[in-house]
Amino acid sequence: MPLLLDKVLTAFALPPGLALLLGLVALLALRGQRLGLATLALGLGLGQLALFSLPVTADAIGAQLAAPYAPRSAGASPAADLIVVLGGGLEGPTAKRPVADFNHAADRLHYAAELFHAGKAPAILVSGGSVWGLTQETEAEASAAVLQRLGVPEGRLRLEGDSRNTRENALFSRTLAAETQRILLVTSASHMRRARGCFEAVGFTVIPAATDFEDYSGWDPVLRWLPSHDALATNSRMLKEGLGLLVYRLRGWL
Repeated sequence: MPLLLDKVLTAFALPPGLALLLGLVALLALRGQRLGLATLALGLGLGQLALFSLPVTADAIGAQLAAPYAPRSAGASPAADLIVVLGGGLEGPTAKRPVADFNHAADRLHYAAELFHAGKAPAILVSGGSVWGLTQETEAEASAAVLQRLGVPEGRLRLEGDSRNTRENALFSRTLAAETQRILLVTSASHMRRARGCFEAVGFTVIPAATDFEDYSGWDPVLRWLPSHDALATNSRMLKEGLGLLVYRLRGWL
């Protein structure tokens, strides 16, 4: 499936895109004087938008995705031949944004650096390209610059800057590290199941090094039950990951 079509379908399968799609169905149904269908579509649209705006929902979905993994200090991690850190923690610079832009998953880079400094592997492979080719650097290049600022020597870094999704992360990393067997795989806890499956499918022995654990349990008990734009964004990411896990299994990539 072409990448753009894949992204479009995903956008309208998840909130808030799904709510907009159901709203459009409701408007068309009203125009056709199909009141029952209009009511159903509007109710489903508002209902799923309300449900996935709640922090408690984000906690429940996140707990399911990250269930096999728990936070672990770098010092307590097993050793491996190579640390592989997946892209997703930042976006490279553009003409209008002269420096890399960090996001919620930037923990991946910090944790990879901690593992390296703890002596858990002699090198780090950074995997991540430029999905649309619009940035001045690939994500691997921008991430490598951050890792160097965190004290990782340039000579200990390998860059894989062609991948655009998790499957390509695994395939292209396998090509670049053909001699490597045992890896510490660094990615977000919610993404680890899919990432681990992809890397094991191409022959790596994977030691999960999960990070970026998202948690709303520390919020005020009342606020956890009130709609939040932060929770909506988190739920959208979690649902996207769940959908990705299903699609990857159906495609035989895990």
